[in-house]
Amino acid sequence: MVMNCIIRADSYPWTHKGETHVCGFILDKEEYIDSTRFLACTEIHSSSFEDFHRWCSGLNGQFAIIVKKPGEVWMASSPVWSYPVFYTFSGKQILISDDPGQCLPNEPVELAGKEVILHFLQFCATPAGTTLIGSLSQLRPGEIVRFKPHEKPTTFITGTGDYRTREPATPEELKTLLTKIFSRYCPLFRNKQILLPLTRGYDSRLLACLLKEFGIDEVICATWGRESMSERMTAEKVARKLGFPYIFIRYDEELTRGFEEDPEIIRFMHYCGHFSSMPYLQDYFAIRKMKAEGIVGPDTLAIPGLSGDFIRGSHLYYELKTQDDPEIAREIMTMFGTAYVRGKEEKKRLLDAMLHYHFEELGSLPGRFKFDLWDYFERQCKFIGNSSRIYSWFGIQDYTLLLDRELVTFFLSLPESQRFGAKLYNDTLENLIFKPAGVGFDLKKAVNPSRKHSLIKEKIIESTPAFLRKMYYPLNDDVYYREITGRLMKSSPGEDYRHPVKSHFYNCYMAQWYLQWIKSQQKTGQNQGTVK
Repeated sequence: MVMNCIIRADSYPWTHKGETHVCGFILDKEEYIDSTRFLACTEIHSSSFEDFHRWCSGLNGQFAIIVKKPGEVWMASSPVWSYPVFYTFSGKQILISDDPGQCLPNEPVELAGKEVILHFLQFCATPAGTTLIGSLSQLRPGEIVRFKPHEKPTTFITGTGDYRTREPATPEELKTLLTKIFSRYCPLFRNKQILLPLTRGYDSRLLACLLKEFGIDEVICATWGRESMSERMTAEKVARKLGFPYIFIRYDEELTRGFEEDPEIIRFMHYCGHFSSMPYLQDYFAIRKMKAEGIVGPDTLAIPGLSGDFIRGSHLYYELKTQDDPEIAREIMTMFGTAYVRGKEEKKRLLDAMLHYHFEELGSLPGRFKFDLWDYFERQCKFIGNSSRIYSWFGIQDYTLLLDRELVTFFLSLPESQRFGAKLYNDTLENLIFKPAGVGFDLKKAVNPSRKHSLIKEKIIESTPAFLRKMYYPLNDDVYYREITGRLMKSSPGEDYRHPVKSHFYNCYMAQWYLQWIKSQQKTGQNQGTVK
């Protein structure tokens, strides 16, 4: 039976031959494979869907794959860091694109249901394979999909491992693994300029130390934010100690003046938001300035420290061992939410959505793994990853080394005693990497991994008068987001914005602004794709 398939893939650097499209890269026996070699590997493993499924399930890398066969279509996405791909499927026709606007008609379409909207406003990303448009779906991180005519798509989630707890690891073992993983990418860094966004945190400091250890000298360390930001002094000290040049980009009125009226900003927001994620703006002004001044260019490679906070376990807490799914979901709302959702009805609707889209498919996995996988798939890969496509917008290749599949699997399988409180990660970096490199200063205090009184605290905060909350929470965030979000809201007069319970949760405003923008597009049917 014939199924019409239209593929429009030109937003990412795809390689294609006939009806097979690949983008990104894979790693095979420590070898980096992309472009035509990646395409050839895919063709070899596409003789049957079973072979394709088996091969994709074991891949390490950051990629998306589309294979069109007689009578059916297959797609696959990396479980580590996705290239979002979107589609509409009617049973007779499938339309696939890396730009969601290309999948929609230039006429008004219906928004997604209330539970999807609430999930987006609370977590800045739509759940599972949904988008903010009801008829538009997205390929999920780690998903393999098979389309046949007049049949419901068959989907498989490959995950990142078998979720079994391993024996305790030693700091030496973790250091060896970090070095091994860095060595996979190291050949790409030779004779290239490396941009390292450097903060006070451990993740970017780790990458700085590894660059130094491997003799990568063409490195620019950069920090951006307010003149008074607390991270600047530590970041500069780390860079100077390792012998790397350091620049600081000050965020102020001059740097951001008039941005809300710049047509490029709208195109950029759509490029990052793609009807499913809240677009970040915090890095935009810095990268734009560095490119305009010739500090970075098309040959620059960026290696941001995303997402070390996830792998090290800093958000895990002891009570996960005994909590059921609804209790874990409620904790996720308070830990990762924008404080948009409130009231019993909204909270129940969001809770039901989380249970349906995430927890039900994980079955009887222990609570720690369910929490980890929500954080990974719904927050890291979709919100943090898809929303942060700043480098590709400016034509800069970026690599998220700390989300290598082998490293993610290693951390997910650690015993609780080594993951909770980021114990193994912090101990290893402090004693075996930072101190030998001479950057063992401004170290983190031990984390208390408990949420025993968290929900009680949240209820107290909700009932506290707004003026008292503003006195408690700092308004002058390090990355100038108060001014940025304020000007965006003023650029859309007449819109009714809900204020977050915590006054410094500026993502709450960004998510609402993006949703309002999408609604305005639907009124006029402006669903055309992004034009860079």
